[in-house]
Amino acid sequence: SVVPAAPFPRTTVVVPVTPVRVQPAPVVSRPSAVYAPAPAPATAPVCAPAPTCKDWYVTPWARVTYFSASGDQFITMGGLPGSATWIDLESDIDLDPSFVPELGLTIDYKRHRVKGSYEPIRFEGTTVLPQSVIFHAGTFAAGENVKSEVNLDLWKVGYEYAFLDKPAFTLRGGLAGWIWTYDGRMTSYTTGLVEKRAFTHVLPVATVQGEFGLGGTWVARAALRYGTVGSDRYMFEGEASVGVELMRHVGLELGWRYLQFSFVETTNLADMAFNGPFFGISYTF
Repeated sequence: SVVPAAPFPRTTVVVPVTPVRVQPAPVVSRPSAVYAPAPAPATAPVCAPAPTCKDWYVTPWARVTYFSASGDQFITMGGLPGSATWIDLESDIDLDPSFVPELGLTIDYKRHRVKGSYEPIRFEGTTVLPQSVIFHAGTFAAGENVKSEVNLDLWKVGYEYAFLDKPAFTLRGGLAGWIWTYDGRMTSYTTGLVEKRAFTHVLPVATVQGEFGLGGTWVARAALRYGTVGSDRYMFEGEASVGVELMRHVGLELGWRYLQFSFVETTNLADMAFNGPFFGISYTF
């Protein structure tokens, strides 16, 4: 017979277990798409003419125009009959072209602009008179060596508003007051006779001006100005130019101007025109 084997005795083995601390995964904060900032534009907004966008700009400026004069004048002495004849500024007294400076200041606030300037227009010429003329009751005979002067001082103060203000185009309109002084003189080197006449008046002037972006910091400008008092005094000015901005502050400008000035002051009359190229420089801060 087969004797079964005795079973193995049951034993319990205790294995020590070292506890393991599980670290939680770090929480990464992700901004919601709703609150995410909008991407920056591809190009920064253009803020001209100052280096940063702001409301106020102050611009002192200057320009010089190489004016030529034409037209004629009739200057009497107190309305005395026979105290004047028409004098042609070119063929009679041969006025020379002149460099005419203008100094100004412009203040811009948003769409508003205040502008002021001073422009002393000076012409003179020395010639042997081709015919006799009478100026302010003084007779200058043909053949005399005569120096003539025609001066027109202009003080200009005005306000403009930008009705259309786009990055590539700006259209402004406004009103100004021009204080003008006429000063005419004739001196005969032959006889020593000197005659002169001066007077001052105010002229209201309307202005329309446009600026067109040409790309980069280049700009084209055009302006028309017209002023009148009744039908006996008026002025008209037209100008066009091309300018460029340098170093975000300095502006250079090159253009052409035409200025017509006509007046009837009691018995004094004149119809004068000045035109020529100009160069301007400005600094904006």
